[in-house]
Amino acid sequence: MVANLLFFEDDIFIIDKVWLEEFAEKFRKQVNIPFICYGRANIIDEESVKLLKKAGCVILRMAIEAGNDEIRNTLLKRKMSREMILKASEQLHENGIKLSVSNMIGLPTETIESVKETLQLNIDCKADNPTAQYFMPYPKMELTRIAIEKGYFDETHFDDIHKNTWKFTPLHFENKTQVYFKKIQKLFTLFVLFPHLRRFEKLFFLLPTFILYIISVVVRIWVTKNYLPKTNVSIAQRLRFLIRFIQYYG
Repeated sequence: MVANLLFFEDDIFIIDKVWLEEFAEKFRKQVNIPFICYGRANIIDEESVKLLKKAGCVILRMAIEAGNDEIRNTLLKRKMSREMILKASEQLHENGIKLSVSNMIGLPTETIESVKETLQLNIDCKADNPTAQYFMPYPKMELTRIAIEKGYFDETHFDDIHKNTWKFTPLHFENKTQVYFKKIQKLFTLFVLFPHLRRFEKLFFLLPTFILYIISVVVRIWVTKNYLPKTNVSIAQRLRFLIRFIQYYG
């Protein structure tokens, strides 16, 4: 079976401009298959975006992780300003490359306001595929140490961490914050794609969690269908994907 979409899963795929220029020339001539790749906002510039477009890149995945500058650059050490992120997003859109953005909710020191900043930054970036998963305090990570030291996580509960980062946060926040995270995580993609719906946030929050879950799944299916380039996929393959999708997000 011939592939009709490739995925390069490498955060520094575009860091070497000399290599990228050679890749763009040879890949287009010898392979000529549309592809998805990763890129960091602090290494994306006009030259790299044009080379990616030339090579056949249709989607670039960029990790913002947090809209709050302090959390993003001090806690997560991302070393990228809001201006860098917005500029990179603008350059991608101008060159016809769709933007996928990954974010985290429930980081140590996270607040309702900082999550709102993340939501707004994704809106400002005009993300085509915005996602928000929960931070997981896996053993031996610096962020886990910080979470334990600041009282957000009990180190005796490592066995309770869920492998699915879409379900819930294992960190301890005050009840109001915990409830907000639980609700907004399921509405995140919807609100980024249709920001005018944010005015009805309080009404959405009145809905039971399982209804919000159904909304999030429907939105995720809609985004996936419209965001990825057209591919030759059989009905059986689509059904298998749908089953795996529901199992993963469930």
